[in-house]
Amino acid sequence: MTRIAVVVLFLTFGVISGGCSTQPAKTFDVTIECRSPNGKRDTKVLKRWKYDKLREAILKVLPDGETGMAFPELKEKVIAEFTQEDQMSIGKMSWYIETVTLEMETSGELERFPETTAPLPPNVRRAK
Repeated sequence: MTRIAVVVLFLTFGVISGGCSTQPAKTFDVTIECRSPNGKRDTKVLKRWKYDKLREAILKVLPDGETGMAFPELKEKVIAEFTQEDQMSIGKMSWYIETVTLEMETSGELERFPETTAPLPPNVRRAK
């Protein structure tokens, strides 16, 4: 087998010597662990591409400054940013939006107001 054929086999199938095979990590398969700002130990693992798409949509619809918006309104506007096909490939939109919003709050990108420890933020805005 030529050197080029071996490289093609490796890149295509992830075949390595010894009979083992591994698939190279694809962007589609990369995950992110989402946390909750309430300090609970339960984390949720999302595909990175879903997190990135939803984060981008949240930042797009959320106004700059002190204004912010109610969480139900945020959810509605974020869902409107996606086609029906995109929504189908992401999955249960409300669950994903909630999870991404909580991770963004935990990482300091968003904040809830007025401050509360409710499971869902009643209102969110960009962090100062």
